[in-house]
Amino acid sequence: MRVNLQYSVELEEILEELRNLHFRKNIHKIEVVNKEIKQLDANLIENNVSSSRETIATLRQLLFSIDSTLSDIDLMLEGYEKIQAQQILSKLTEEINEQSCETDESGESGGEFNLSELYVNPESVSYVMENIQLRASLNESREFWPSDISNLHRFSTIHMSGHTPVNVVGDPTLIEQKIFESKKTLLKG
Repeated sequence: MRVNLQYSVELEEILEELRNLHFRKNIHKIEVVNKEIKQLDANLIENNVSSSRETIATLRQLLFSIDSTLSDIDLMLEGYEKIQAQQILSKLTEEINEQSCETDESGESGGEFNLSELYVNPESVSYVMENIQLRASLNESREFWPSDISNLHRFSTIHMSGHTPVNVVGDPTLIEQKIFESKKTLLKG
């Protein structure tokens, strides 16, 4: 009878723990499988049908056991990949003003804008709203914007608890989808 065991390890230790699990559960069995394969070959050469069938049954049990362990390890690796993806989180393009992200009292931008990647923790996002001021700035002062941004682009501001709001390129609905699309159940196994 198989039972599920559950325990926790540090994220940095997962791959080492999975390697140890593989070693503990599979390495000896793989050696036995190799021995049994040689025995099966010898049984077949000797036309020993009964022993061949017994060896095949033993091999199938061993391979099933190895496959079960590999399946568990694969599920945990899948969860690990999801954790890594969520740590990197939702990859967005951030609008950064090299001198200041703020506009001055006259509404003029503080300098040129450029683009860089942004990683956002979905857990910290309070809300996303359209930033029509940036769109107006784009239409009024095109020379300060990167050439790959067109007048058709929309902008959003991501408000995060405990952080300065961040301006990004994209429609608020699209940005929200990108932020929350990776929010799934993690480690299984």
